[in-house]
Amino acid sequence: MELRGLGPFFLLLAFLQAVPAQADLDERGLSDAPGEILGLSRIEFEYRARREMAAKGDTEAKYQLFVFVQKNRSELNDEMPVAIGFLREAANQGNLDAQFALGLSLLEGDIEESEPKEALSWLEAAASSGHYRARYWAGDGHSRIYKESKNEKDIADAIGHAEYWWLGLVDDPGVPADIALDAQRRLGLLYVRLSQQDTRGWDLLMDAANRGHESSLTSLKDLRKLMQRLVEKGYEEAVPLLDRLDHYFESRYQPAG
Repeated sequence: MELRGLGPFFLLLAFLQAVPAQADLDERGLSDAPGEILGLSRIEFEYRARREMAAKGDTEAKYQLFVFVQKNRSELNDEMPVAIGFLREAANQGNLDAQFALGLSLLEGDIEESEPKEALSWLEAAASSGHYRARYWAGDGHSRIYKESKNEKDIADAIGHAEYWWLGLVDDPGVPADIALDAQRRLGLLYVRLSQQDTRGWDLLMDAANRGHESSLTSLKDLRKLMQRLVEKGYEEAVPLLDRLDHYFESRYQPAG
């Protein structure tokens, strides 16, 4: 096994990965082995080993360092700036998972103040290369712009982009069913929000619910409650929509035979 050129923390990590499992270490009173050797907790020790690997330039190691710090943030929060720096490097070097993670973290404001435009640029970079989760969240990012913007052009552009990314997932047989169905739900809700008279939205939601997507079924139940309130307030436009929803639920739960 070739070990030349590897840092001391990496070598010690390799050694520890070869020792007995945690339960065995606990029985022997050795669960704090890294701390006894270097005065570090197991998480701190593994972080240093991963940081050495990332510093050697491998994009996957840079991305995985960020994942590790994010997962152990309660203990490694002070190391987050370093992890973000490596994540940005990996994203700039074309690592799709890094581009997705950076875009989503910026969109949600998990690592820095929310930056929708930069977030979308990273999400769409990964999405354009086929990253299906990035495609889903690119649609989500544009839907947020649609809901929050007051500029008509920005709204129209956001709607078009959200539709593009979500519809692409719905029509792609290679996408996992749970992602495709939730994209179908989001697209259906987008169409309903744009126009309750647009049958595409209702058709998409009902089709997804019929295929076992529970979130789509819940959305339909919530929309029925909304239509019921609108009818009670005298909105006649809601009457045919409530009738359609009532018919859907009656047929859905009607006993066979």
